[in-house]
Amino acid sequence: MPRATVLLRALVASATLVGLVALVAVQPASAAGRHVNATTATFTPTELPLPSDASQDATPVSLNAITCPSASFCAALGQYGSDTGEPMFVDTLSRGKWKATELPFPANANPSNTINLFSLSCPAAGSCFAVGYYAATANSQPGLIESLSGGRWTAQAAPLPANAAESNQDDALSAIACTSVHSCVAIGGYVDTSNHRQVLTETLSGSTWKAKEAPLPANAGPSAPMVGGPGLSAITCESANSCLAIGSYTTVDGEEGLIERLAKGIWNTEEAPLPANAATAANQQDVTLDAVVCPGGSCVAVGQYVVASTGDQPGLIEILSGTTWTPIAAPVPANGVTGRGAILYAITCMSAASCVAVGAYSANTPGGLIDTLSAGTWTATAAPVPAGGNGVYLDSIACPATDSCVAIGGYSAKKFGTSAGVIEALSGGTWSASTAPLPTGGDVTSSVVLGALGFSSPSVACVGGTCYGVGTYNNNSLGLVEKGPV
Repeated sequence: MPRATVLLRALVASATLVGLVALVAVQPASAAGRHVNATTATFTPTELPLPSDASQDATPVSLNAITCPSASFCAALGQYGSDTGEPMFVDTLSRGKWKATELPFPANANPSNTINLFSLSCPAAGSCFAVGYYAATANSQPGLIESLSGGRWTAQAAPLPANAAESNQDDALSAIACTSVHSCVAIGGYVDTSNHRQVLTETLSGSTWKAKEAPLPANAGPSAPMVGGPGLSAITCESANSCLAIGSYTTVDGEEGLIERLAKGIWNTEEAPLPANAATAANQQDVTLDAVVCPGGSCVAVGQYVVASTGDQPGLIEILSGTTWTPIAAPVPANGVTGRGAILYAITCMSAASCVAVGAYSANTPGGLIDTLSAGTWTATAAPVPAGGNGVYLDSIACPATDSCVAIGGYSAKKFGTSAGVIEALSGGTWSASTAPLPTGGDVTSSVVLGALGFSSPSVACVGGTCYGVGTYNNNSLGLVEKGPV
């Protein structure tokens, strides 16, 4: 199942986050010692270009992810409307200028249908990979791999394991991690010949992709395509032969957290452990694991789970030390209730002892959640709110140094009754918030979105003393990049 579906389902299912759902419904290791000062004076907005065939009548645009492998090259992944559908595109920054390129379809694609890409990885300047799925002519939905090399993008259908169904395929790649231009691992799911959904891994070695079914825990139950089932949503790789992926799978208890580890070419699986108050009755559990990082040999994954006694959905933090995972309920600020409604969407770690995760939590007014690991303890901070706003959520975060971070997301601008972009910055131990500025001519009364709920790749990136965050403005009709110093 694509990660976007999992995340939105998790939000809607949480009755304690109704206020946040209403807001979302309006709109969808360097630089140590330096600090971010995120204000509208220091973050500069730029309208991102669209491909030449973009519709001119308020085209629906989304900018979902950005990665910057060097100070001279960045790539942002998005989608736009044209006369032939809603194709994907990439904006690349090179020599100070942004350029838009429509991504190609595989030869057997139906060009009138939308392709979807969920993850972007660029291991080097001029070398990128994006993964997702597309609609083929044979009433099938194969996985899709887009590759940039030598200045040219090419598209190919993702290969499948030998036990894959030959027709009516429901294959989707949800995330990718690359450790070099010739070494990547992508993850997702596919349908086998028994019409059951299985976990899929794709490995690039040299110039060849190879598909493999990943194992599931012994308590996994069969599932039909298009009705949930097992799938991986995020991945991180330390090397070509060392990766950790997370997701979910189906048991008699409901949706459980799934952890897959690649070591020496072999995938091993386990069920994510849950806090002692987690639901265990039949069809009660609904775990989502949404992001993972592995600093210094340790790993941390974040998401959400269901409490047995109340049905509440608190945030979840899974911590790997050695070979043992330890789960905890994500702490919330003083005006929230630990164990009630919260979710963590993204995490970054500067070391095994220093991490920051962001998301949202339930209170009288739903708020942005910042959970920080320091000196062995997780503590919660309420994300500050720009003047005249409420209902903050944070979608993505980047921390160039332990005391220097930038997070982006959105909030409800009460003055205009619309959503606005928010930039949160950590500098000198204090978080500050500012409204995302708009390019000249931008309509401040229209909805603005920074980040993209439901995508495995980050929508903010920092490199060479500069941070970039992507989104849209003017009611999803124009692409936006915010650039600020670090």
